[in-house]
Amino acid sequence: MAFPTGSYDATTYALINGALSAYGYDNMQTFLNTAYFDWFSQVKWTEFYDEAAPSLAGEYKQLRGNKSIPVMASIVAYDGEAPKITTDQITISSGNLPRMKLGFDANEKSMLEMKKMMVNFQAVPNFELLFNQFSLNVGKLLSGIHALITFAGLQILSTGAYTTTVLNNGGGLQGLAFDFGVPAANKLKCGSGAYGTKSDWSSASANPIGDLLDMQAFARLHFITIGEFCMNDATWIIFKNHATVRAAIAIKMTGGTVLAANYGLYPVTESDVRIYLEGLDLPPINVIKDVATVGVFDTATRTIQKKALRGFVDGVVVARPSGSFGELQWTYPDLSFATVANPAYTAEGGKFAVFQETDSKKKSTEFIAECTCIPVPTQIDFTIYLDTTTATTP
Repeated sequence: MAFPTGSYDATTYALINGALSAYGYDNMQTFLNTAYFDWFSQVKWTEFYDEAAPSLAGEYKQLRGNKSIPVMASIVAYDGEAPKITTDQITISSGNLPRMKLGFDANEKSMLEMKKMMVNFQAVPNFELLFNQFSLNVGKLLSGIHALITFAGLQILSTGAYTTTVLNNGGGLQGLAFDFGVPAANKLKCGSGAYGTKSDWSSASANPIGDLLDMQAFARLHFITIGEFCMNDATWIIFKNHATVRAAIAIKMTGGTVLAANYGLYPVTESDVRIYLEGLDLPPINVIKDVATVGVFDTATRTIQKKALRGFVDGVVVARPSGSFGELQWTYPDLSFATVANPAYTAEGGKFAVFQETDSKKKSTEFIAECTCIPVPTQIDFTIYLDTTTATTP
């Protein structure tokens, strides 16, 4: 780790460097490269988005038409020309990649606390405590960036768009919109086909299973192969507990012997629901339970309150092909303004930067993680959306 000019036996630099050395890390870059190795390999966004090659221009490009029906070959004369395959991919939208940031301070108060601990430990720093706290804070920075990527990715998966608001981006820009263009024909309402009823899922007369069958029928008519349905936990609870869903499963499990008045009393488990849907040849349901935590300023208490948000929006069912929905597009961080006093490092395979900035007037050292990236869908033309809160007009 780089040191500023001068000798500071009890500064942030010396203490953190000592803690890292005590645990076998030669410097900060080695720590970032190895301490969090494989920590974030299973973060939620990687389930739906591949990692693209870095963009040197700092821009994202959305390609449409990655999946298509293969074109048959043609029978020609032995010495005839081979027909050429047309290129399916087109760039439908592009723009500058947004930047995500999160930081924490090691300020005068924390340094005074550490000095007190040094006195208690006979001037020997408690490197174990310092290392654990520092590694936890840095882990939170990296995790926070991944959480925003996941949140944005799930918003895009469930709506085809992502817009920053006071609620989901209170400390940053509001009204920054990315719309990846869900085809209007792919947006369905309850009762849009032959199986569902023209009632939204809040109505007892709705038929949620019928709506899934309608989505599957729509997909087949448009040569789309559904790999899975996606919905969030709140929508799944409404689905599996709906009266018509429970009644259908109760009838199936009892061979029709259960009385209509007892449909709601018959015990139906999540496993029962999934087995019943599988029997209808419906794809599996991926229940997305990821929740993001944001800091929101409470005007009444004038404090920052933590609030939980679902990335995948309520009241939406997505039917999508198997495999990747898109890719995380990113660019390398700019480290050209780093100095010996304010060094910069990379993390997460070069996607993230961690900046260390010291302000002597404020008596504070700030660690800032950033990533310039956005999840970009490539299969949106082959994804079907059901709004369970609205129904087609009778």
